[in-house]
Amino acid sequence: MVTGFIIENVETGGIPDKAQIVGTFKNNKLQFKKMYSAQYLSDKNNNLVRNDNKRSQVIKYKGKWDAKKNKFVGRWYIGLDLLRPFFSGAWEMTKKEE
Repeated sequence: MVTGFIIENVETGGIPDKAQIVGTFKNNKLQFKKMYSAQYLSDKNNNLVRNDNKRSQVIKYKGKWDAKKNKFVGRWYIGLDLLRPFFSGAWEMTKKEE
């Protein structure tokens, strides 16, 4: 089981909120679900809007470890599954050194 929190890079389009993750890592494959502390949407001007009255959408991630790039790479989606998403895209994840 993989659990923890993610802080995204806002400069590259990330959400300015700490998100909780819960998932699994096995055979270099990572799957997890990510939830923010509130719902985030874009308004008609493409500005990010936080709605504290609604729960976060569940964003599902599937990926694998790329040893050559020293990071995880994969696809994320919101919707039924990866073949029938409402929204989807590519993602990469690296460890930030403290």
